[in-house]
Amino acid sequence: MPTPIDQLLSRTIYETDGTTTDWDFSFSGGYLAPAHVKAYTETLAGARTEVVVTEPMLTGEFTLRITPALADNLQLTIYRDTPKDLPLVDFMDESGFSEIALDTNAKQAVFIAAEAIDIINTSSSYDAEQSATDAANSAAAAAASAAAIAGEVAAAAGYANASAVSAMAAAASAASINPDNFATAEQGDRADSAIQPDDLTAANIVDATTAGRSMLTAASAAAQRILLGFTTYGSSWVALADAAAGRIALALGSLATKNTVATADVDNAAVTAAKLSGAQSGSAPIYGARAWCVFNGTTTGTFAPTAGGNVASVTRNGPGDYTVTFTTDMPDANYAVVGLTSSAAGWTSANGQSTVSLARNSAAPTASAFRIWTKTEAGVGDFADVMLTVFR
Repeated sequence: MPTPIDQLLSRTIYETDGTTTDWDFSFSGGYLAPAHVKAYTETLAGARTEVVVTEPMLTGEFTLRITPALADNLQLTIYRDTPKDLPLVDFMDESGFSEIALDTNAKQAVFIAAEAIDIINTSSSYDAEQSATDAANSAAAAAASAAAIAGEVAAAAGYANASAVSAMAAAASAASINPDNFATAEQGDRADSAIQPDDLTAANIVDATTAGRSMLTAASAAAQRILLGFTTYGSSWVALADAAAGRIALALGSLATKNTVATADVDNAAVTAAKLSGAQSGSAPIYGARAWCVFNGTTTGTFAPTAGGNVASVTRNGPGDYTVTFTTDMPDANYAVVGLTSSAAGWTSANGQSTVSLARNSAAPTASAFRIWTKTEAGVGDFADVMLTVFR
């Protein structure tokens, strides 16, 4: 196993060697869900490519398997991306409080702060300002959730620890980062000057006490004093996150109303019948095609299909014998191929029904390609139109 070239609070960075497939990683505090583990590669020229991480790729709690092996001399970054648009826990009136729910609420805020610090330490100044602002605004959801229950928690002596956690999560509402306050004279050219945590001085932070208080109108006066006072609970929270977190106060003003919902805003983005606009019935899942194509089976050599999606090329190995190569590989070879043909010169109804079959005896399907035969009862032969669809 290679040694990381850098280890941050929420990022593990490697240099690829062209052979390693299992990569260990470490996040401060762990992560809340497998879907929050993400990765990307970057070339020496700065070209970035996202690695699609699925839960089966996590062969251990902190081991990511990427197959086939990544090319040599790339920078692989495995990072945590905690949701920043909505709180992961939605507290309800008189619902009671569990340790898991309160811990999740607090961890979300701490993780977002750590991820903002890592972005600032590894990005350009423009990216850092934008990312810090995005993290600050989206962290408001976690603080607002904590503020909503602060009054009840403060009133119940049995939930003293829960009150402390709520104060930690909302303490950051005292100030917000304003990107416009990062003056050119202090940061230099934004295009090539990275923001350092030491540059975030008190002069560059806008007081947002009023905005923080507006979120606490439903809480008791005592709770407001605890949450807005940034007492020892708040100081402890900053120390637990990281000393550097004291230099960044996350902005927790009012959340802007969202008029649209993007796929990234949905916790479960799987396509189901209930999410479609048609007249589908039942609750059976729906699966889309992963590849399709239409091609002229009489064309010789290797050629592009007449039309299609995720099919790079078709190679005619001989009469009625074709190899179809994907543009993007399938997860494995366990996919289904459905095919149809249309009649061509020399083929009549007397030849019987036409079929499309996998040429498994000649070449078993792989994640990158499969081989088929087009034939009738009279034998293998070419058809003017071959239509294929792949499901996985």
